[in-house]
Amino acid sequence: MSSHTEKYKGNIVQILLFFGILLVAAYGFQKFVITNIFSTAIIGLFAPDEVKNHHPDPTTKAVVEPEFIMDMTGNEVRAEEGKEGGYTKPAGSWVIKAEKLGEEPIEIMPELTFGIFSLFFGFIFAIIATAMLPIPIGYVSNKMEREIEHTIDRIDEQTGDKISREEIERITAASSRDDLTPIEKEFGPVIVNEINDVRQGNKWKRNKLLVTKGLRLYMTRHFAERYSNNVQGFAYGGAAILIVVIGIRGLKFIPPTQPSVLLAAIALEFTMLLLLATTLFYTEEEQRMDKLIRDLEESSEGQKYELINLVRTSQQQQRDLASMVDYIQRQTENLQKMADALTGANREYIIQVAQRAVAEYVTKETSIEITEKVIRERIDEAMRQMFGSGPQQLDRG
Repeated sequence: MSSHTEKYKGNIVQILLFFGILLVAAYGFQKFVITNIFSTAIIGLFAPDEVKNHHPDPTTKAVVEPEFIMDMTGNEVRAEEGKEGGYTKPAGSWVIKAEKLGEEPIEIMPELTFGIFSLFFGFIFAIIATAMLPIPIGYVSNKMEREIEHTIDRIDEQTGDKISREEIERITAASSRDDLTPIEKEFGPVIVNEINDVRQGNKWKRNKLLVTKGLRLYMTRHFAERYSNNVQGFAYGGAAILIVVIGIRGLKFIPPTQPSVLLAAIALEFTMLLLLATTLFYTEEEQRMDKLIRDLEESSEGQKYELINLVRTSQQQQRDLASMVDYIQRQTENLQKMADALTGANREYIIQVAQRAVAEYVTKETSIEITEKVIRERIDEAMRQMFGSGPQQLDRG
C-alpha cells in the first residue's frame, strides 16, 4: 500500500485548484443563492401587501416604507437626526425592520451569518467538481482512485492464496457480472461488499460523471472509517458553541437587534450535523461491533472445519510428542540401569571373578611361567564366560 500512497500523493496544483473552486463556489452561493432566498423569505413573511405585489430588489435599492424597511445594498447609511423612520447601517450589512420583528431595525452581517453555510456548500461543490477532473489536477479524483487500489489490496490480503490477484481484478471490474455467492460463503459478506464497492468505483473511472459511485467507495472505505470520530467531535464542538452563544444571548450580552452571532452558531451546528449525517450514511453496518461478532459467528463452514482440523492436528501432535518423551524417559531409565549394572553394584562381583580366576591358576601345579600376559588372558577368559563377549569387545568397551 505504501507504493500506492506514493503514486497517488497529492500535489500543490490539486490543492490550490480545490480551494479555488471552494472559495468561488462559496462566494457565488452567498451572492446569488443566499441573498435571493433571504430577501424572498423576508418579503414573503413580513412585508406589507403593496411591497409584496411590487416585489422590489432590495439588493440594488433599499425598500423604505412607514412600517417596513429592507436594505441589502452595500452602501453605508446614517440616520438623520430628528427624522423619524431613519436607520443606521454599516457598509456591507443588511437592515430589516418590520412590525412583527419589533420596533428597532435588525442588523445582519451576511458574511458572519451565512459564511459558514456558504463555505460548506463550496466544500461539497469542490468535492464533486474535482472528482470529475483527471488525476493530475483532480484532488478528490486522485484520492478515489487511490482508495480503489487500496481496497483491491485489502481484498487480496483477506483472501490469501485462495483467490489470485488477477482473479480479484477481474471480478472487481466495472463490467463484471460474476456471482459472488461462493465468495460470500467462503469469506463472509464484508468481502462481497468491498468487491461491489470497487465495481462501482471502476464504473466511475470509466465515466467520471458517475461521481456518487466512486464517492461511495471513498466515503465508506476511507473517510467513514478514519474520520468518523473527528466528525462526531466537530458536531459536539458545534453544539457546545451554540449552547454558549445562546447562554450569552439570554444574558443580554448579544442585543436582539444584532443576531448575526447567534445565527452563525446555528449555521455552524447545522453544517456539522449535515456532515455527521453524511458520515453515518456511508458507514458500513459491518463496522459495528455487534455486526462483526455476528459475521464471526456466521463464518463459512469451510473455515470452521479448517480451524477444527487444525486444532485436532495440534492435539494429535501434542499426544505424539508426549509419547515420544515417555519413550525416551523409559530408554533413559534402561540405560541408567545398565550403567548401574556395569559400573555400580556389580563392580565388586567383577573384581571377585577376576581374582578367583587368577588365584585358581596360580595354585595349580604347572610349569608354565606366570607372566602378566598369562594373567591377562585368564582374566579375559573369565570375563568372556560371564558376559558372553570376546576380548576385543571388552577392550573396545
